[in-house]
Amino acid sequence: MKVRLIVSEKRYKELEEELKTKGIEVDENADLEVRERNVDLDYLIVKKQHYFKRLKTSEIILIESFARDIVVHTIEDQYKVNERLKQLELLLDARYFIRINKSMIVNKDKIKQIIPTFASKFVLVLLNDQRVEVTRSYYYIFKEELGF
Repeated sequence: MKVRLIVSEKRYKELEEELKTKGIEVDENADLEVRERNVDLDYLIVKKQHYFKRLKTSEIILIESFARDIVVHTIEDQYKVNERLKQLELLLDARYFIRINKSMIVNKDKIKQIIPTFASKFVLVLLNDQRVEVTRSYYYIFKEELGF
């Protein structure tokens, strides 16, 4: 049997060892998941070509959805992740991550500039110089969350 672990960094090794002693393999492609309740993840398991990597959430600039593909952007690279955007929104620490439109979540610490536009929108310039838009649906939530 294979399971995927979605737990805090400190619990990961402990649970992985315990599952191995019971004959259960930890695999990031497994259909079954073991999740820790009320945990803000310190890392995501991401995929680049044919390998998986543990990526610290502090390195994430932007998470973007393209239909069924979820792409995680960092300064150096882009990775795919197996979670849905809504699940990621719930798993990531709300102190650092915020949804800005129906297909994007940004790391608040990675915003370089906030440019107000007409019609209750913002354009964000991120640390990787990518420009993304806070849509009207998320405008007031974003404004309140950032305190202006």
